[in-house]
Amino acid sequence: MILLPRPRRAALLSFWLSLSLPGGALAGALLAVLGVPRALNLGVIVGLGMALAGLAWPPTASLPYRAWNKLARLYARVASVGLLTIYFYVVFVAVGCSGSALALARPSPRRSMWVPRGPLAPGAYANQHAVATNGTARKGWLWPFVAWAVRTGNVWAYALLPLLILLSSLETEEEKDFPAGIYTLF
Repeated sequence: MILLPRPRRAALLSFWLSLSLPGGALAGALLAVLGVPRALNLGVIVGLGMALAGLAWPPTASLPYRAWNKLARLYARVASVGLLTIYFYVVFVAVGCSGSALALARPSPRRSMWVPRGPLAPGAYANQHAVATNGTARKGWLWPFVAWAVRTGNVWAYALLPLLILLSSLETEEEKDFPAGIYTLF
């Protein structure tokens, strides 16, 4: 979700200028619907008047600016709840009905669910600084995801990609404040 930065003079001016064009167009359209002669000219005058008011007094834009951020946060909350509802009640139900490659049965009394694994090669670990370790460019996550889905028989996971991308776009980039005095061991 795209939230506007904290209001500074430049941000308020650019926000107000970007509102004045649609504001003038909306005023012109409303006047045209009402049958006012020369509605287009009046719409241009309203748009220029809005732009000049914002340039002359930038604090006038702070109220719509704050309202935009509040509406964006509200939209992000509502839309993410809607997407999660689609996940849980549509996608996961359909996946459950189609079957999954995940075996969740309890083992027999003398059998273990332990699956021995060998260590990974050093090149399999991602570099923490996102720098290529052997001179080759780092691969993206899409092709390994596709290979995993085909290899494990979970091709249904492709249906999750668009929804996951939508859900990640609704995350706000606000900084979370942590309470003072948190003790952490490293």
